[in-house]
Amino acid sequence: MNQILNEDELTKYRMDINFLKPIIQVILEKENISSYETQLFENGSSIVIDIGNNSILKIFPLFFKKDFEAELNGLKILNLHNINFIPKIHRYGEVENYNYIIVSKINGVTLHSVWHNIEFENKISIMNDVGLFLKSMHSIPLDNISKKKQDWNLFLENQINNCTNYHAKKGVSTILLSQIDKFISQNLQSYEAENSICFLSGDVHYWNILVEEKKGRSQISGFIDYGDSFFGMPEYDFLAPGHFMANGGDDGLKDKTHTAKLLKPMFLSYGYSEHELNEKLSHRLFAFHLIHRFSDLSKLVKNSASNNLYALAEQVWRFK
Repeated sequence: MNQILNEDELTKYRMDINFLKPIIQVILEKENISSYETQLFENGSSIVIDIGNNSILKIFPLFFKKDFEAELNGLKILNLHNINFIPKIHRYGEVENYNYIIVSKINGVTLHSVWHNIEFENKISIMNDVGLFLKSMHSIPLDNISKKKQDWNLFLENQINNCTNYHAKKGVSTILLSQIDKFISQNLQSYEAENSICFLSGDVHYWNILVEEKKGRSQISGFIDYGDSFFGMPEYDFLAPGHFMANGGDDGLKDKTHTAKLLKPMFLSYGYSEHELNEKLSHRLFAFHLIHRFSDLSKLVKNSASNNLYALAEQVWRFK
């Protein structure tokens, strides 16, 4: 069987159907699936294939074992609690140097592929639905909360301790770097009650949201990709949709005209009240933004002249 042993090889071969066919064949023979079609999907970091019969095969090289485990465990939790718009697990396992999951296919296209062409009112309704989805996911009852809170606090401690160096390597200015530790300590200093720990997707944004057109409007048909899922504070899950869908992603702070109008429906449908959408929340969200695993402050501020983290926080997470 062909092997993919590192991320460079994954980038090289993940869209090479001739290279992947022997791997696919071994997996499907193991699962007694005799006939199949193959259509590769470009999006995502793992190998994603439509194998026909309304089924999707996701293949993870063993160096992505943590992603596989997060995806599998996340889907199990979401399937168990019948959360809407989630792929159903059919089968999963391991063959040689690969883990795999076969899930139900959800019809639709990525929201990213249509986001810039749909009407603004349609975008508002989608942000409203994202807030409802996050609330349903965060409301799942969890076992062993103390252990999950301990893991979250370790994650938080590690991200905070490495935050300044992380952003320095990204090329962030020294004047902003000098403010990071104080900003985080002022806005992420509290250790909340255990019941605030919840299941997190960690990656809800328009590449991982599928939509279908119904009655001339794009409507959500699915939320996919749980390779970054884990357990922690609910605010962490607002960062991806807020960053990409309300703030223009990595286009930086170029145009903030509609940011508040897109953020508010997500938070209000989640359950926040109007008076809770204030500067305190903006600062807290931006502190999480700074310590996020995939944060890139250098891109976020490339169109901004501000050298103050509080001013940046109120631009990125603005509700007025």
